[in-house]
Amino acid sequence: MNAENMRDLSRPLLRLLAASDLPQRIVFYEVGQDFAALQSQLGLGLGLGRTDWVVGCKDVSEAELLSLCAQVLAAGVPAVWVVGATFGRVAADTLLDVTLIDVSFGGTNLTGEAGKKSAKRRLFAGKPKVLQLDQIELPRRLLLGLVSTKDFPLDLRVGEEKRFLEALALLQKRGRVVDQGVAEIAVPKPAATTASVAMARDLQVSGCVACGICVKACPHHALTLEVEGDTAGLFFESSSCQGDLRCVAICPQKAITDGGALTWTELSRRHEEGTALLAEVPIARCKRCAATHADLDQVHCPSCRMRVQQGYGVSVDIEQLKKQAEAQRQYWSKR
Repeated sequence: MNAENMRDLSRPLLRLLAASDLPQRIVFYEVGQDFAALQSQLGLGLGLGRTDWVVGCKDVSEAELLSLCAQVLAAGVPAVWVVGATFGRVAADTLLDVTLIDVSFGGTNLTGEAGKKSAKRRLFAGKPKVLQLDQIELPRRLLLGLVSTKDFPLDLRVGEEKRFLEALALLQKRGRVVDQGVAEIAVPKPAATTASVAMARDLQVSGCVACGICVKACPHHALTLEVEGDTAGLFFESSSCQGDLRCVAICPQKAITDGGALTWTELSRRHEEGTALLAEVPIARCKRCAATHADLDQVHCPSCRMRVQQGYGVSVDIEQLKKQAEAQRQYWSKR
């Protein structure tokens, strides 16, 4: 998993949690396994009941599973079990409430309190809810507005990475994280996964004129432009960045450059520090439209200057429009 193919797997499951009574336990298993046969193999040792959810995961990496486990635990689920010999090792080594169940040798290997609790489960505890992670639909109660996600512990409007970092911070406050710092555990272990980088990018700015085009172009609201007096500041929230790089492509001044993908360590550090200032630009206000601009020696902004100079009342370059029209004429004449 790298910066280009990271998926938001947890949002559908979190929406379902928000619209339902929380299960006492969520069991993740790889879709390649037949869960009916797997449950039979585990026998009564697993002790699943109606208060448990069983979620099949298809082509889920260790880093994505770690994110899933952290978010459902932060949402209030008391415990998470992961079925597999190595699947879930990173999550089990990182989070205290994740238990790894090894059935590779035909038996159940439950450790600690999980093994003690499973032996006490009733024989007729009902059937668990069985789900496929990539097939969870939007709950009707949520769709009809019967429930709200306003009081849900995690913000479902943000991207996967930001929710992951928020979940880790919540679990750390509760003392449910093995390592001592969020920055330590946010880096997937190289032996288990190749996801050493996040989707967020290291944006660098030079030559900004505070036009605000990049702010409007970002679909994830990772950039903000704040004006105070005669100074404008361009701020960047790394944990909201999804690596679209629309800001880089659309900047008319070519002031934004991509410094590459951020590592999880760096992204965790920036998330703790909060929004970062990318550029601070001295500005003036246009006397014609009151818009802010960075040309301190001009009384009008670039758009108003073009309107005044051309006399047509338009803010586009007439000569450029003529060139485009000629290019289109030549194109169609050849067809």
